[in-house]
Amino acid sequence: MKKLGIAALVARMALMLGGCGHEPPLDPASVNEVYGGLTTSDEQPMFGEETVYESLGMAAAEPIIADPAMTLAEYQAADQAAPRAHYFFLLWGNLKLAPPEGAADAVAPKDFSGSLTLSAGAVGVLRKVRFDAAQGDGVLPRTDAAVVDWQSTIYDRVDGLLFKIVAPEDATVTVAFAGGLTITKAVSELDLAHGVVPVPGGDDAIAWAAAALPKDPAAGCAHGYLVGRWHPRAAIGGLFRGKWVSADGQLHGHLRGLYGERRDGDHVFFGKWIGGGGLFQGLLAGRYADGELTGHWLDQDLALRGRINGLYFEPSEISLRKIGFFVGTWHEACAAEPLAPSETEVR
Repeated sequence: MKKLGIAALVARMALMLGGCGHEPPLDPASVNEVYGGLTTSDEQPMFGEETVYESLGMAAAEPIIADPAMTLAEYQAADQAAPRAHYFFLLWGNLKLAPPEGAADAVAPKDFSGSLTLSAGAVGVLRKVRFDAAQGDGVLPRTDAAVVDWQSTIYDRVDGLLFKIVAPEDATVTVAFAGGLTITKAVSELDLAHGVVPVPGGDDAIAWAAAALPKDPAAGCAHGYLVGRWHPRAAIGGLFRGKWVSADGQLHGHLRGLYGERRDGDHVFFGKWIGGGGLFQGLLAGRYADGELTGHWLDQDLALRGRINGLYFEPSEISLRKIGFFVGTWHEACAAEPLAPSETEVR
């Protein structure tokens, strides 16, 4: 990924300052109000902030990759045999997006090339996050349905991939990066789960979120992931904006909200997610601490609708230049996977 100039980054951060939807401009101090002062009203598409979402890379779905390996007989056989598909969303790079002070060209390139390998089954690549083809970055030609290799050079930003894994539940997934960092999980663990591997010596990290869907839609609830930008705006908290995405990467809407410390010391976040036309879809509420966030989402009648969990990466200081990320999963409640009413305690 190419480095981002300081002037361009400052301009993008400045776009975060205002809001023009039906809700008033977001203010971290509103965490002391019920649901952060947010309502269940409809909004303009992208809350009327198309330029903001476009500048943050959060306006559209991630680009689709046409992976020829998914047409191989080995992949097709594994897809038929697997009881469910596991979608694995992987991000790497400077997730706190806190480049060093000074000229942007002082940022040194870092090699995040790597691979994902299955002990059994097959994997397809569905979508990509950024990558700079001009410097040779991207998914490398595939010869094995169980292995994906990529090349990724990072400056002060991030790259990522969304995989579809079709494999026995007891198969093992191993992600290995240049430099020796690895992630190893059983396929059965890749549902409504997330994790992070910090890169020693800086703000870089490798983060992932995973959601699974059964072959029979009646056998489970809808699962997906969310991703966005986490921006400290005051000593008590900040703002976030992002995308609500299906497990296979289709864009289902946008979200925005605020987070911070209440007068009682509770660290909470509140948000709203809307569909592509601006129609209200859910009111978000939860808690965050030590890089983890957990909460729920409510419908128009403030009835429990689902759960959200994830990770956030917050810069250590308040600055227009420094803005982090969040990534996680969502789970829509249904008869097959009900939720406890006690999960709505944050309001």
